[in-house]
Amino acid sequence: QGVDRALSVVHRRIGRQMQRVDEQERSLLEAARRHMRQRHDRLRGVTERLRHLDLRLRFADTRRRLQVLTQATATAMQARLQTRAQRLRLAEAKLQGLSPLNVLQRGYAIVRTPEGRVIVSTQDAPAGTDLRIRLRDGELPARVTEL
Repeated sequence: QGVDRALSVVHRRIGRQMQRVDEQERSLLEAARRHMRQRHDRLRGVTERLRHLDLRLRFADTRRRLQVLTQATATAMQARLQTRAQRLRLAEAKLQGLSPLNVLQRGYAIVRTPEGRVIVSTQDAPAGTDLRIRLRDGELPARVTEL
């Protein structure tokens, strides 16, 4: 009986020591996990900061933004050119409508002095005045012979 009792005491002590070892092992594992998480978080932060400092990434980002802006500029310029071309066509049509050359197509003439002054009245061209008569397909020389 004494041996059984001593054996029982030894078993209890061994059990308590094993429990202590298990608790210490759990505590060590948890501390190691915390330490690894902290290191991992720190590494992620440093990596993120380095990514912002990496010139290749910054240049790539800047290049992408430049491409977007270049495309937007080209699109805006194209639209502006189309608007201006339309305005130019409208102005051209107005000028064509006001052009004295169109009047000539209908059978009228423009009479000028040799210096280019337009004759609008008989008083502007007394007898003997040399004239240039502009018609649809060219000019004719003329001279006022009488009034």
